[in-house]
Amino acid sequence: MSNPNTNHFDFEALRSNLEYDDPFTKEFLVLLKKELDVSLSILREQFEAQNMKEIKATAHRIKGTALNGCCNELATLAATLEIATHFKQEIISSLVLQIAAEIEIIKTLIP
Repeated sequence: MSNPNTNHFDFEALRSNLEYDDPFTKEFLVLLKKELDVSLSILREQFEAQNMKEIKATAHRIKGTALNGCCNELATLAATLEIATHFKQEIISSLVLQIAAEIEIIKTLIP
């Protein structure tokens, strides 16, 4: 039976991708947490400014970080935000909140 948390953060997949280099994996995880926090802060600022072009760019950045970090649900949410075409307050707000919640879940799962 698979671990339901692996859709949020798949630690074993990440270790495999990093060729089981545990010291590097530890460094990567520190950088992953920092990048998620920074990107979320930027995303929130862009949302407040209603800057859709920059929201999409940051969503792309988050998606890349999520894919590299084996955070599949976050990658899906970021991809959804990235393809949004207009700033529709309710929709964009919901996606930003979902991304923020997903990042908090990931941070609890990172060893």
